Amino acid sequence: MFGQRGQTCLAFPHITDSEYSVDQLASDVAMSRSKLYDKMRNMLGISPADFIRNVRLKRAAQMLADTSLSVAEISERVGFATARNFSQQFKKMFGLLPSEYRSSSSGRC
Repeated sequence: MFGQRGQTCLAFPHITDSEYSVDQLASDVAMSRSKLYDKMRNMLGISPADFIRNVRLKRAAQMLADTSLSVAEISERVGFATARNFSQQFKKMFGLLPSEYRSSSSGRC
């Protein structure tokens, strides 16, 4: 499940499920919620909730660069309940709104 610090090796099949929770992640990796929290804090320096959000946002960034799907559709596909929350979280992580990110990544090879 965990790779080097900050990297994930987990195929995240629940990315589209906005109801996917830390409890479900703990169950998927056969750990208690508290053990998962401790392990992720020690190995990655982030909480399980942050991990789930980061995986979703990184996938969204990839989709913004590689597809012409709308921001609202991407936010839904990566499991955010609302496009507004998605945009706020995206800006916190990448420093740009999703539409700005798409514009800045359109010239990349």
